Amino acid sequence: MREIKFRAWNGVDWVNTDQIQCWDLLHDTCYDYQQYTGLKDRNGIEIYEGDIVNFTLPGHTHGPETEIYKNEPVWWDEESTGFVFGKKYYDGWQGFHPYEIKEIEVIGNIHEDGDLFPPDTKVV
Repeated sequence: MREIKFRAWNGVDWVNTDQIQCWDLLHDTCYDYQQYTGLKDRNGIEIYEGDIVNFTLPGHTHGPETEIYKNEPVWWDEESTGFVFGKKYYDGWQGFHPYEIKEIEVIGNIHEDGDLFPPDTKVV
């Protein structure tokens, strides 16, 4: 069973979420709550929605070669009802589900490291 937990950004810093109640998650607009994906990167770091990661994609539909993706955000996709790794652009998105990728490494998050994205990227 996956552990359900969150972290919270108050616009300046991360806030301790040990005392968060369900009511807070639904009605509190002072924080940006980000859910734990249930996954850890290759260094044992927990991966949260809003993290920025590097990963490899072994032999996909684009060919048999391993592809390397850098500076990709982790986000919740309503359509597939799951976490997706990849950028969402204004004219579409390119994202991959966790079961498709290998060697994930957390390199930052959207709040503290937003400068890692190109200007045409819409981080959701």
